[in-house]
Amino acid sequence: MRIKSTAFLIAAAFVLAPLAGHAQSQDAPAMPDGKGKQLVEGLCSSCHSLSLIKNSSGYNRDQWRELTSYMVNLSGSPAQQNEVLDYLARNFPAGDSRRPAKAMPGNFQVTWKEYAMTKLGQRTRDPIEAADGSIWYAGQFGNIIGHYDRKTGQTREYELPPKSMPHTVQLDPKGRPWFSGNQNGTIGWVDPASGKATVWKMPPS
Repeated sequence: MRIKSTAFLIAAAFVLAPLAGHAQSQDAPAMPDGKGKQLVEGLCSSCHSLSLIKNSSGYNRDQWRELTSYMVNLSGSPAQQNEVLDYLARNFPAGDSRRPAKAMPGNFQVTWKEYAMTKLGQRTRDPIEAADGSIWYAGQFGNIIGHYDRKTGQTREYELPPKSMPHTVQLDPKGRPWFSGNQNGTIGWVDPASGKATVWKMPPS
């Protein structure tokens, strides 16, 4: 999730931090102590599990800056940004020895096939395969849900309500794509036939 409001960001840091503490007590991984711990717990656990940080292979400070910039905009608060980056780079550095690479015996052949989506810069993410083999995905920065038909090579993208910033796609038993609107606090689904999005506003947490 990319938060643009500095005022909201600062408030979130203090509101979400106690929630993160509660989450820690619910079998969430314990983060290393030190300056920035509470801020990182509050900001990061609002969208995903802290285990994604603890289980990462680590990054240097510039890499943490790039990664976090895709999720939360800290540019309006340099002090908080430095605190977050210092904490992450100090505790989860690049080449973290806690997750060393393990060589596997034998010969392997891996084939990759990439598909270019129609809108560059939309941050295509979280693809999921439908029963017919086609692929649904979220275009977070493009504010769209997309559908790629591997049989025909055709792509169709569905515009969502303003500022949805979709995060993740899940398919229900009828094959309909559901999404979460991370920026505007909604959930909804898209009708593949009409392209209409049905949306519900979530209550404030």
